[in-house]
Amino acid sequence: MLRRLLPRLLIALLCGFVVFVILNVAAWYNLRGAYHVCRKQSFTRYYTLLRLREQIEDYRRDHEALPDELSEIPDFNSLRSLSDNPTADGWGNPIQYRRTGENYELFSWGRDGKPGGVGLDADLYHDGRNRELSLPTFSQFFLTNDESEVARDGFLRAGLMAGVLVAFITLLSLRDTEKSEEKMTTGRYVWFTFVVIVISSAVGIFLLPVHIPSGH
Repeated sequence: MLRRLLPRLLIALLCGFVVFVILNVAAWYNLRGAYHVCRKQSFTRYYTLLRLREQIEDYRRDHEALPDELSEIPDFNSLRSLSDNPTADGWGNPIQYRRTGENYELFSWGRDGKPGGVGLDADLYHDGRNRELSLPTFSQFFLTNDESEVARDGFLRAGLMAGVLVAFITLLSLRDTEKSEEKMTTGRYVWFTFVVIVISSAVGIFLLPVHIPSGH
């Protein structure tokens, strides 16, 4: 009994595991730049930098010149009343401002607070010049345990549930094949495993944009 069950169980677990991995890779690729997933990075890019850029442009329009420092912005004090540090990024590091003639750079040094870096550690500019470089790496997406940094636990649970479901259905399907007249050979086991993984992964990837972007 155990001897016949073991191959079916291993195949079922393999199918579930592979589907879980594929769905999580798909989640990383599709959601790494989503606003609700990378929260501190999104706060810095879409709130802090955008707000300060508007203030700088208002100053330029009113004074026909750029401020030398952010503290010269007229509304700076009122901004401070709205936040402990309105010129800090999502990680609490100061926003960098550099004026060069009639041009300026407004940016954050990212999570590590240092120049350079990739993913969450990449520099974030007000003009979005290195957006691709700032997308979280695969390891950052899955190994960052801070939900305020990368909110992906909901999908991890969904992916795990999908993997368990696929494993269970696979095990039941393999049990039913034992009742058929045709004997399951190694080649048929391989083909069965391939078909299950492809169909399950395709369904999961298709449902990914339906559930995740809305925060489900």
